Amino acid sequence: MSNYYVKDNFLSDSHFRLISDYAFNSSYVFKDHTKEKHPKSIFTDKITTDLFDYQFVRSICYLDMDTKHYVGVPRGELDLIMPYWDQLEFKRLLRCKLNCNPVSNKNYELGWHTDVEQAPANECFSSILYLTTCDGCTLLQKGDEIVKVEAIANRVLIFPSMWKHTACAPTDIKARFIMNTVFQIDPEKKQKWMS
Repeated sequence: MSNYYVKDNFLSDSHFRLISDYAFNSSYVFKDHTKEKHPKSIFTDKITTDLFDYQFVRSICYLDMDTKHYVGVPRGELDLIMPYWDQLEFKRLLRCKLNCNPVSNKNYELGWHTDVEQAPANECFSSILYLTTCDGCTLLQKGDEIVKVEAIANRVLIFPSMWKHTACAPTDIKARFIMNTVFQIDPEKKQKWMS
């Protein structure tokens, strides 16, 4: 079975400040966090009825699978993020976005989901770069085990994109900010972050 990786102080202080300042000063869109397929409909998805299953999102970049072209923010904004992506050593970027989860009165689980539906576990990974330190942790389902990863600024969590996971709402800060990147690696090459 694949593993997950947690690395603290993943970026230099100066680069981390650039990315976190960018995240804190960006515009976000309200999104339901997860959707479940309605059992009787072949046309639409049913949006969750869970009151706490939402977040604010800023899409940075994604691969349009129809055109095989990347769609995203202007190049100047991408330049801020490129050094982070270089450290992930990926073969292909699938998606990158910023998530903002507002404060709550309780550490609610914000919606169990996977980042991709089908992919080889040793090729497709998700990374979460924590931009704030707070009690809004991430929970991962690794087989029958639930793993809790604390949200610490400049920590990165990397795990197979097919694993179910959820964010938890923070109670001790106004908002939990993370950068989520989904990418493919060359399974024949060992990435630095794997050691």
